Amino acid sequence: MSESPVSIVMPVFNREYTVADAIDSVIRQTYADWELVAVDDGSSDGSADVIRRYDDPRIRLYTRPHVGNIARVRNFGLQRTNGRYIAHLDSDDIWRDDKLEVHMTHFRADPLLGVAISGGVQFGNDADAMPVHGTRVGQLFKQLVFDQRYYLLTSSVMVDRRAKTLPLAFNEKWSSVSEVDYIFRAFHQTRGVYIGQPLVKYRKHDGNYHKTLPDSWVTREMLEMYEALHADAILSRTQYKRLSARLTRKYPPASSA
Repeated sequence: MSESPVSIVMPVFNREYTVADAIDSVIRQTYADWELVAVDDGSSDGSADVIRRYDDPRIRLYTRPHVGNIARVRNFGLQRTNGRYIAHLDSDDIWRDDKLEVHMTHFRADPLLGVAISGGVQFGNDADAMPVHGTRVGQLFKQLVFDQRYYLLTSSVMVDRRAKTLPLAFNEKWSSVSEVDYIFRAFHQTRGVYIGQPLVKYRKHDGNYHKTLPDSWVTREMLEMYEALHADAILSRTQYKRLSARLTRKYPPASSA
């Protein structure tokens, strides 16, 4: 393994029937200098057994009692990574075979690049069309935050941990928006790239994590996230109010009557 491999963090909970697809997509990568840190959050099915069947020294499995906080599970995995570059792959998603290679091409070509994200496609139950936009490089924070046409897929994100200003942990306060907060903060702090290729296949199914939470829960956490970004001077007061108003128009608070 070279001095600058890619570390991939994969949280797992009851994904017996999808995790092999995710791992197989990592093994097929044309860029082979990676390690996969899989963290099983106390699955009650055979997810851990599926992972143990892989006889590949690049794959490490950690099992722990169930906590039900995906940000905490991701952070547990992050703390056990060795690579310079950190990628994330959810255990029900699939990467295109050249996903890592495409990302690494951008990082190698631009020494100031700190974060990369790509387009994707949906598949499975009630899959929707996901627009893929042209590749853009620079300070992309405002575009990704305010342009709702961009889908922010955790499984498409890669960061360079040598970019010291980047967030290297997920906020464990939130169970539904920690990934969005992580992506927003990363693109605010450093030069980034949106790669205009569908490098991730996002699986839609009844067990998607966000589907287990009511809209009111997600809305509350999104509003809290916007408030925290404003408190940290990442969003101006005008931007904070604009985003909060847009969210409450889409998901009006339940009547107390």
